Amino acid sequence: MTTTDPVNILMVDDQPAKLLSYEAILGDLGEHLITATSGREALDLLLKNDIAIVLMDVSMPEIDGFELAELIRQHPRYQKTAIIFISAVRLTELDRLKAYESGAVDYISVPIIPEILRAKVSVFADLYRKTHQLELLNRELERRVEERTAEAQANVARLRESEERIQVIMRNTSAVIYLIDADGRCQQVNRGFEAVFGVTNEEARGHSIYGLLPVETSAHLQASHHRVLTERAPVEIDEEFVGANGARAYTSIKTPLFDAQGDPSGIVSVSTDITERKQAEDERVELLRREHSARLDAEAAIQTRDDFLSVAAHELKTPVTSLRASAQLLSRKLLKSAPQAPQWLQDGLRVIDQQSERLTRLIGQLLDVSRLDHEQRLADRAPTDLTALAERLVAAFGARTSRHTIALTGDDNVVAEVDPVGIEQVISNLLDNAIKYSPEGGKIDLHVSEEDDERVRLAVRDRGIGIPPEKRDEIFQRFYQAHAEDHRSGLGLGLFISQQIVRLHGGEIAAEFPADGGVRFVVRLPVRAAKLAPLTRP
Repeated sequence: MTTTDPVNILMVDDQPAKLLSYEAILGDLGEHLITATSGREALDLLLKNDIAIVLMDVSMPEIDGFELAELIRQHPRYQKTAIIFISAVRLTELDRLKAYESGAVDYISVPIIPEILRAKVSVFADLYRKTHQLELLNRELERRVEERTAEAQANVARLRESEERIQVIMRNTSAVIYLIDADGRCQQVNRGFEAVFGVTNEEARGHSIYGLLPVETSAHLQASHHRVLTERAPVEIDEEFVGANGARAYTSIKTPLFDAQGDPSGIVSVSTDITERKQAEDERVELLRREHSARLDAEAAIQTRDDFLSVAAHELKTPVTSLRASAQLLSRKLLKSAPQAPQWLQDGLRVIDQQSERLTRLIGQLLDVSRLDHEQRLADRAPTDLTALAERLVAAFGARTSRHTIALTGDDNVVAEVDPVGIEQVISNLLDNAIKYSPEGGKIDLHVSEEDDERVRLAVRDRGIGIPPEKRDEIFQRFYQAHAEDHRSGLGLGLFISQQIVRLHGGEIAAEFPADGGVRFVVRLPVRAAKLAPLTRP
């Protein structure tokens, strides 16, 4: 109901003429007028309608006005309904007092002054509408209060549950976790922190973290905390903690906390021990460096040997060829000028020719040593299931990182004649590179497929920090032009080694830059082992 909706006014009198006069007086108010000629009829209408005002005569048969008013007041819905008595008979003060005691709000005597009746009815009608509106507003307010209370209780329950989970993590994780305010005072540290630095949560709380830790650790912590508060964003860094177990390497994610005004109010830091992994990576890089150096030395030695054999063959072949030609020329002249030349002379010339031919064959065999070495390396390239090899690497790398999802796509049973150890090294280097340059984690795609009847395709794509467009041309120009004696391509040892392995297989490696970020390295290899060109003899 609004403040303009009409209300129901019940008029009770046993004389129809009076009811008609009331309708005439109140008709201009625009309210809904209901009439009853007896107390019983009035009670029946009250049960069926919401009545705002009751106008009734005091003197009525069966049930008079006082009795009807008391009956109305007994009903919970009409305990506050406005009841106005109209009477021409009982006009004493005692009658008025009895009327008010029975629940009336006013008592009008006959003859009725229309203006007064309209004014009083209008006032009580407006009061009913406003009271009804107020009740509606109160109920709506109560409903909203109940909803907000329930929401607040649910939020408190979720917050309590979240805090309990955080506490469980803080108690049971091996990571080093601490919470400090903007000035560096410890709010809370976990058991991992206690184990590394030998400082309990009770000892740390309220104290500056920089005074609790060794100078070597505090110095870089101050710098990293300043960076987090200045950039107002999470920062991931590799750092070293000097604790009870000596110096160890950690990777840390430091996240700023903000107050209600949006200003940085503190930092929460979570650090994971990566000492063993870093040592393993360093050892692997050193091993690859040594293998690469050994390979370069071996290739240099082979090249030196081939150069020596070529020079030696040339130097030996020239005099042998001259000697044989001279012997043949001398033999022809002798036989022409002296057909009956001594047998010993003919035998000697024939021996010289035979030995010259034998020396020529021996020189050719010396040159074939290099060719045999190349053919042996080709024989090591056997049919390899590249899909199965990729599946093993995805499983291995997936166990190493929890922040990256490595997805293998492409064709099943992609087979090529390759060195499985070398190609496994190529894919491992590319996956390592993808993980390294996507520090925020995310998806890494490894795609293996048959490009056509002659070539297979391997592609590793990350969605990391990528390479700025202004640096791509310079870096990859050096990368593609790098030779075996120059591994400073600007992209690291792993990619250089991958490049060399692919080249040894007769394949190629290229880099692509997807529009949505990251880098895709594409390796193309021949299905059948590449055939080396025959050596050219001097």
